[in-house]
Amino acid sequence: MLIVSSVIGAGFASGREIISFFSSPTSIIIAPLIGVGIFLISSLFLHIGSKLNTNCLTTVNKALLGKAHFAGDGFLLANSLIVLSAMFAGFSALGNMFLDVPIVFPLIAAVLCVLIVYTGTKGLLKVNRFLMPVVIISLVAISIVSMQGRDSYSSNGNGVFGFQTIGFLFLYLSMNMLLASTVLTTMGKISKKEVFISSALAGVFLGILTLFLVIALNRYDVSNVELPLLYIAGQMHLSIYIIVIAVLAISILTTMFIAMNALVAWINNIFKNRLYSSILVLLIAISLSNLGFSGVVRFLYPVIGVLGLTYITAGIIFVIRQKRMTNQLQMTEKCDKLNK
Repeated sequence: MLIVSSVIGAGFASGREIISFFSSPTSIIIAPLIGVGIFLISSLFLHIGSKLNTNCLTTVNKALLGKAHFAGDGFLLANSLIVLSAMFAGFSALGNMFLDVPIVFPLIAAVLCVLIVYTGTKGLLKVNRFLMPVVIISLVAISIVSMQGRDSYSSNGNGVFGFQTIGFLFLYLSMNMLLASTVLTTMGKISKKEVFISSALAGVFLGILTLFLVIALNRYDVSNVELPLLYIAGQMHLSIYIIVIAVLAISILTTMFIAMNALVAWINNIFKNRLYSSILVLLIAISLSNLGFSGVVRFLYPVIGVLGLTYITAGIIFVIRQKRMTNQLQMTEKCDKLNK
């Protein structure tokens, strides 16, 4: 569920990410491709984490990037900070729909973040196991209900799939999985079976969920809407509208927890105190959240995707080198045995 929750943030759950990267209407072919991509990248990062067996992000970056690990640290932390700030902005925007007191909702989110992140990765896993099934079931149910409504936009319910779509698919996957990498590579030693099952389940869940969302979004003209799924819910019934708001709030919070956990884990190496580290991260993130949500998704997320491709490539190169070293060691041992 940790992999799933790192992808299902406000951008995904609202449909804004899908439309920003793949336009509207969107080709349904991207859904299974996203599922496969998440499976492969999750397997890669979990494998790396298992090989390195560390909870320190800097150690991971040293293994992947060598002398350039400082740049890797800086970029991953900046990525987490951008995502965290965007989630604060999104949470505030949702809250202000009911109570126009800007400071209240960032404070609520801040307190929840401190409580969860202070407990470390175990607390993060417990919260995600509880919240993510609720989000997934709700999004599927809402998407099915929206499909039964009047087809007001596209008779085909499908967009064009081409080479440009493939390029944006790589950017989309690397952008989403970069945040997950900060947690997956620091999970420690896990078995190959656990790597496969965790990655496969995440890929299947997200592939199916993306398919439902794409079909639902394609039935409405939401290309210029900031929160498309919320707009669609508003066209149906007040109760569905409220459910979507709750789902978006949960999705925002789970992504917040993951982004903040990565930042606190790194800063804690300096302050040696998770509480002080959490407070510092929150102060910076809340300040940056004044930049707004939609602008970050539209302009900064693709940039993160480009840099994320570099990080994923470094991970692939690391695994290939490790495999070669293992093969060479095995050959040397065989030769030694034959010589004896």
